[in-house]
Amino acid sequence: MFQTGKQTWIVVDIGSRWIKCVRYVIRRGLVEASGCQKIDIQEEGLLSAEEIGEAIRKAFGPVAGEPLALVLPNDAAVSQVMDLPEYSPDDRSSQFEEEVLDLIGLSRARCVYDSTKLKAFGGYRDPKWITVAKEETLSRRISPLLGQGLRVEAATTTGNALVAAFKEIHPKVEDACLVDLGATQSTIVRIQDGQPVQVATFAEGGEKWTEALHEPGTEAFDEAEARLFQSDLFAKPEEGPVLRAAVEAWRSRVSEQIGEWFKDADATVDEQVGDVQIFLLGGYSAVKGLIGALNGSTGGRWCALEHNASQTEGTAPIWTPAYGAVLMAAGISRHKASILPRSLVKMRQRRLNSDRLRKSTVYLFLVLAVFLIGAIFKQRARLDSLTTANQQARATLSEIEAAAALLEQRDVLAERIEPIVGAQLNSIHSLATFGKLLQVQRDFDFTVTRFSDRRTYFRGMDARARMDALGESEQDEPTNQSSQRRTQAFVVELMVRGSQSERLQALGQIVGSLREDSYFLNVDRLVGLQFTEERSKETTGGDAVYALLLTLAEEQPFSLRGEETENE
Repeated sequence: MFQTGKQTWIVVDIGSRWIKCVRYVIRRGLVEASGCQKIDIQEEGLLSAEEIGEAIRKAFGPVAGEPLALVLPNDAAVSQVMDLPEYSPDDRSSQFEEEVLDLIGLSRARCVYDSTKLKAFGGYRDPKWITVAKEETLSRRISPLLGQGLRVEAATTTGNALVAAFKEIHPKVEDACLVDLGATQSTIVRIQDGQPVQVATFAEGGEKWTEALHEPGTEAFDEAEARLFQSDLFAKPEEGPVLRAAVEAWRSRVSEQIGEWFKDADATVDEQVGDVQIFLLGGYSAVKGLIGALNGSTGGRWCALEHNASQTEGTAPIWTPAYGAVLMAAGISRHKASILPRSLVKMRQRRLNSDRLRKSTVYLFLVLAVFLIGAIFKQRARLDSLTTANQQARATLSEIEAAAALLEQRDVLAERIEPIVGAQLNSIHSLATFGKLLQVQRDFDFTVTRFSDRRTYFRGMDARARMDALGESEQDEPTNQSSQRRTQAFVVELMVRGSQSERLQALGQIVGSLREDSYFLNVDRLVGLQFTEERSKETTGGDAVYALLLTLAEEQPFSLRGEETENE
């Protein structure tokens, strides 16, 4: 992943009951939450994936165009330790992919995967933490968000997000278990020697406790659930025993899962777990008195996983997976477990390259602008000195003779300066026009093979070939009727890929996008050019080269002498 001086990310953690949305601002590696919102799926009546996508877009409004990192339920991918000493963590060969799929037991369906190198432990010589997901499954979950215009540029699972967050919050804790307690699902991650070694999920969460407390006919289910978060029901004589029994049943399932990992058949479940600290987080970790109830039967090994002790915005345990996801998306965490589909990875890479090129163009334009301003001031100083000399000459000459001399000197100076400044202005318009092409290239896949002003492009071409390329109505260069001055124009050759229908469709979209920009007076395709046809034949596959005439909307040539520019 990539790091910059400042990044902004929207993280969406989609659970079975709540959608947790957080906006993070990252400056020099420091992560700060600038807004968080929890969407209740049941209360909002969100039934379909499309409705959920629309709710997420509305939650962020104007900033919805910022990159989005997605936290998916743990069942969206498979994560486990694999011993693959012959491959590096960054290996993306087909042999590596085949071996990973065979070991995990997935079919030959199109998959995405990521890996993180681990320290050797147990019987593993060169262990790696492998995360694999089917692209078809991911597409079904991500498509509704893309349909709302959201820029999904990172994706991971709850378990992996917990690992990234925990390693950042408690870098010195070597052995622990992380438990994400949701409404209908619980995710457990085992940390050994400071690295993940196991992850498991079972379909039971805090809603079971609400069901145990809820008495139909006396109160609504939502009201019973609200009481869990508002007051300590464990201390109540009526609700306490019922709630403790439900919590103990859930805790037993967690302990059994952790006990299976330790594989000590000669000890009880609690002895197997030993003194390993268990960090609790998730939506239902906020139930009043829960930590005390869990520690009442386990000797104080349970605690809440928080970012810090201040409990500021976005630091409560419910936001921990989102915090871990942004650490991974921004490239801060060393734990890698991205399951972003390949098509979105390519789109993000293309967007990053386009942004870098755009910034480079802006910097180059600024440098040229400074240079031009310096040159203009230098010429201005020279012109001022000549003006002073002219004023001294007018003192010894009559008004008519002095005026004639000044006019003659002005014409001489204009002839010298006009080509210089004209060339400088032509460079500015060339950069601006090329910048417009780069903006369009962010949205369409094409390559610029040639870029030239109109006069240079048609130089050496006979009149008949030029007439065929421009058409009957464009035999003469366009002019501004009010001033009879020639309009600046450039010719660009684009290499477009795909079949003939795909190329023509893409070309039409590119031309339409350029015509929508008021910077251009007109955008026309040049046809019948022999050299573009020859270059099309030289390309491989279904690529073809097309030439476009870009006519600028503003007048380009000028005159320092107050005369009309003569036609070429």
